[in-house]
Amino acid sequence: MAASRFGYRCAFRRRSRSILSRFRRIPGVRPVHKFFRNCTRAIAYARLGWSCYDFDHDHLLELIAFKLRRMTHEFTSNNSSVDPSGTRDKSIKLASRLANRLSRTERNYYSPNYKRHAAKWGPGRSVFTPIPDSKHIEWEIVWDKATAEQQQIVQRESAQAFELDAAMRTRDEKWLFAIMGKYHTHWWD
Repeated sequence: MAASRFGYRCAFRRRSRSILSRFRRIPGVRPVHKFFRNCTRAIAYARLGWSCYDFDHDHLLELIAFKLRRMTHEFTSNNSSVDPSGTRDKSIKLASRLANRLSRTERNYYSPNYKRHAAKWGPGRSVFTPIPDSKHIEWEIVWDKATAEQQQIVQRESAQAFELDAAMRTRDEKWLFAIMGKYHTHWWD
């Protein structure tokens, strides 16, 4: 254990001494440091809020993922774990990964199953046909590798892939909020 002028420090309070942390002890520097730290934090949150829509649930998940990433970075960079078993660190890292995956829906859930489907049947092509005596249009997805008889089978497999993706997303949502419900009061420094 490292000695300090107040005696020995605990192992979990060992922090890296950067140049900036040394200057914070000088009178008058701490308020300036706090001001610039708050400005950088406000800019980081402003970038997220700029593209946010108040009616879209996906932006809520992006906000949760952003906050969990910042908390994970803060806990790991300061090495300030007071939990010897590491449960807090593991739970917040897992919640951060889940929230990040949930906030980027199209890339993480829908693509694996549809890539397999597209490899088997080819990419789907949208066909729009106007309905006679109506202002409406009928939309149909046609797969190039499938014959006319196979189109029904392909549509059924596509629906199954979509249901599997929705089930995976629902499972991860329940898992994320169960972790947050159980551990969020323990995520502090």
